[in-house]
Formats: sequence, structure tokens, C-alpha cells
Amino acid sequence: MLLRVLAVLTVIALTAGCSSSDPGFVVATPTGSGPHAGPGKLGPVHEVPAGSCPLARADFVRNTMGMRLGRLTRLHGAGVSGCRFYALQNSPLHTSEHLPGAKQPVLEILVRRLPTAVEAHDAVVLLARTGANVHRVHLGHTTGACFQTHFYPKDRGKDWACAASVRRTVVVVHSVDTTGTFGTATVTRAVLRRV
Repeated sequence: MLLRVLAVLTVIALTAGCSSSDPGFVVATPTGSGPHAGPGKLGPVHEVPAGSCPLARADFVRNTMGMRLGRLTRLHGAGVSGCRFYALQNSPLHTSEHLPGAKQPVLEILVRRLPTAVEAHDAVVLLARTGANVHRVHLGHTTGACFQTHFYPKDRGKDWACAASVRRTVVVVHSVDTTGTFGTATVTRAVLRRV
């Protein structure tokens, strides 16, 4: 899933232009050849165990998403960083609360720096268009988009994600939350304050 999202972001960054100077979100109309032009080369992304995430505290994610957390990992790659938070495993609470399994993150945060602010903005626009029920969301000092997407296969495309750009930086937060945008948008706001 991570590589698919990163490939989409790479394609978007390589092919998008913006016909509007408006820093708002959905008003922009991307130009260029679009995402069907094929993916650019993306280097490997490594996931390593971690004790903390520089983008969001584990207790904040747990309380915001309302899910018990177990392990945490950090993501590193060429121009890409992030974190994954996984649900508690091997506990009676895991089954009773219907938490995802050991290989499915509860929440994933991806941060990527692109060459220009226009490309970062267009990346958000085009990424949001790949989802369903897209809507504009105020995320602190910027406006982004939240949309439903495929993150946890058992949820069949009903998981929420939020994306926004700040200057040249794109932030994308995926969650297994199918109930609405509140938790995912709240985490995205917090991450945007740290990038």
C-alpha cells in the first residue's frame, strides 16, 4: 500500500502543473499529462521499529483514533519519511475491540518534499481525486482534502485519508477509520504543525 501511494505521489509530482495561483485546495485545475503517464522511479522505502514518531506522539494517536496501539515503526526513503502505528496484538482486547491484525497499520503518516510548492499543491489535488467523497477541510494554516480510500482491505474502500501541502511539503495521513474524518483530520493538523 505504501509503495502504491508513493508511486501516485511521484506520478503526480512529475506530471502536474497548476493553472491557478490560489492557495486554496480544490479550486486548482492540474494540467499536464496526468497520472496515466506512468510512474517515475521511486527508491526503496524502509520500515524500521521505533520507540517514537517525530510527527505525532503515540498517546495522541491512540486517544484521537480511539484504538489501542501496540508497535510503532518509522519509514525512510529518498525524499520520503513517515510513521506507522499498529494496533495492540495478542491480547483479549484485540479480539473484543475488532482491531486490525499485526500487518495492518491503524494509522500511516507520509511526508514528502517536492521541488516546488505548486507541485506539492497539485499532488494533493490529484491524490484526493483518486478517492471517494472528497471534501475540503481546514487544517490549521492550510486547507487540505479528506477522502475515502483503500487502506485496510477489509474496509473495502471506506477508510479515511487526509492530505495537505505546506510550501513544498506534502503530508498524507491514512487511517482505518471508516466513521468519518474527525480523527484523521485531527492527526493531520497535528502533523502539519511539525513539518
